[in-house]
Amino acid sequence: YLNGFIFYLDTATGTGMVAALEDSGGSIRWGCFEDDISNLNNVDLKGGDPTGPGSRVGDGGTNTDAIIAGCTSNNAAKLCRDLGKEWFLPSIDEFDLMYKNLYQKGHGGLEDGYYWSSTEEDSHYAWNRRTTSGLIETFYKNSVLNVRAARVF
Repeated sequence: YLNGFIFYLDTATGTGMVAALEDSGGSIRWGCFEDDISNLNNVDLKGGDPTGPGSRVGDGGTNTDAIIAGCTSNNAAKLCRDLGKEWFLPSIDEFDLMYKNLYQKGHGGLEDGYYWSSTEEDSHYAWNRRTTSGLIETFYKNSVLNVRAARVF
């Protein structure tokens, strides 16, 4: 649907999200290592998972806008936006839905490995998901990981 795989659907409103049909251009850095992006919430580990503004479902688009505005280097968010203005790097909670509703069910063609989210921890780290183990963790923003774009409908 809309050039993607549906991974989230709100049956009450008919809105949802799709993941791009394939990873965006291979592996890339999150970007802006040692820069704390202004207008992007820092999300710490709280109670086992990152929580709060910047990590939630619905935050991926605004996170992507902030990353692109504050980070001039080639980065994961820009790679997603290059697919079109409606595409974005999903927040960690959005990618969690992609992981649970696509990868764990054998759909969507997600690779075994690590995927960036648009959720930043601080100037050095951003949140990612390891598909093979299910772990949510942070890596240095200059690490090279997979990227899968998302969009809402």
